[in-house]
Amino acid sequence: MRLLKLIVASVGLTLIFTASSFCQKGKIQFETTKLSDHAYILTRTWGAPHQKSNIGVVIGEKGLAIINASFFKGEVEQVLGAFRKISPKPIKWVINSNWDMYNVASNQYFKNKDVTIISQENVAYQNNAYTQLTFKDKFSLNVGTETIVAYRSYGHSFGHINIHLVNANATFMSDSYRSQWMTTTGPYGLKGHFKGIDMALAMGNQHTKYIPGNTTQKIVCDKDDLIKEKKRRSAFSRRVLQLKKLRKLNKEILADTKIISILKEYPLYPYIIKEIGDWVINPLFFDEQAKKHILSQKQLEKYVGTYSCAGKNDVEVFIKDGELFSRSVGQFYVKSVPTSTTHFWYEREDLSLHQVFKMDSANHVTGFTIKHNDQTLTYVRKP
Repeated sequence: MRLLKLIVASVGLTLIFTASSFCQKGKIQFETTKLSDHAYILTRTWGAPHQKSNIGVVIGEKGLAIINASFFKGEVEQVLGAFRKISPKPIKWVINSNWDMYNVASNQYFKNKDVTIISQENVAYQNNAYTQLTFKDKFSLNVGTETIVAYRSYGHSFGHINIHLVNANATFMSDSYRSQWMTTTGPYGLKGHFKGIDMALAMGNQHTKYIPGNTTQKIVCDKDDLIKEKKRRSAFSRRVLQLKKLRKLNKEILADTKIISILKEYPLYPYIIKEIGDWVINPLFFDEQAKKHILSQKQLEKYVGTYSCAGKNDVEVFIKDGELFSRSVGQFYVKSVPTSTTHFWYEREDLSLHQVFKMDSANHVTGFTIKHNDQTLTYVRKP
C-alpha cells in the first residue's frame, strides 16, 4: 500500500519517483526471451540499464494475453510496437499481478478497447485503479495454446497474484519474487512472502522457469533461486531482529558486516544502498509488533465499523484472524497494527505514521485520522 508516495524501490522498480517521472521520456530498450512457441518475456527498461521489468506475452488462438502490461500514456506506441514484433494478433486479455501503479496504469488505455482486464479483487481498493474482471483466490484462462492459472500469492500486497503458464511450465512471480533485490514482504510479513514462493514451487517442478517482476541481470530464474531467496531473507530477518534487541538504530543495522554481506548478494545493492534505509528494515518491526497482539480480538471489536469522510469513499474497519484492517474502494487497504489503544501503524516502511482513533468520554470510538496522498483525512464513525 502506498499512502504517501510511491516507494518504487520496495515494490516495483528501484528508486523514488513522482508519478510524472514514471512516464519515461525517450526510447525504451526492449529484450525478448522465448519461453515456448506461444509464450515470451518482454523485458523493458525504466530509464537506466539496471532498472528493468518483465512483461509476459502469451499468443493465444484469438489474440494475446499480456501479463503486466507495464506502460504509461506517453509510452503506448513503443510498448504496443514491441508486442507486435512478437505477434501481430490483437491484445484480448490483460492480467494485473498487483495494484502497483506501473502494473495497473495501462488499464486506463485498455478499458475502452475489446480487452478483458483481469485482477485479484483487492486491486479495486488501490488509489484510482481501474478493474474489470476480478477473482478472489484462483482464476484459470484457456487461450487455446496455453492454460493460464492465476492465484493469490499472499506476498507483496493484498492484491498480488502469481501467474503460471501450464504448457510453457513457467511462472510469472511479479513482485512476490525479485531476482535483484528484496521485494516488500507485504501485509502478511515474511510468512506471506514465503507462502507465495512455496505455492509457486509446489505448482512447478525442477524444470519450471520463474520470471521475476523486476530484474537487473537474470531474466529467467529456477527453483534453486527461489529457495536461496528464502534462506537469505530468513538470515536477514534474524540478524536485523538480533541487532534491534541490542537497541541498534536502522543506520547502524545497515552498517553491520553480516547485514552488508547478505545485501551484497543482490545485484541491485550497488545502485540503491543509499536509498534503502527503512524500507527493508521497518517492515520486520511492523510484523513483530503485529505478532504481539497487544489488543485482544474482543478489545479490537470496538474499532469495527464504517467511517465516512466528505468527498471520499467510506472506510470499512474489520477484524480477520484476530487482526484489524481498514479498506476503502479506490483509496487504500491496510493492516492496522496497534501500538496503543489509539495509535495504529499502517505503513510498513514508515513507522512514524499512525492511524489515530478518537474516543468520546465513554471511551467509544468516534472516528480516526489517517494520512493519505499527502493529506490528513478525518473520518467519522457512522451510526
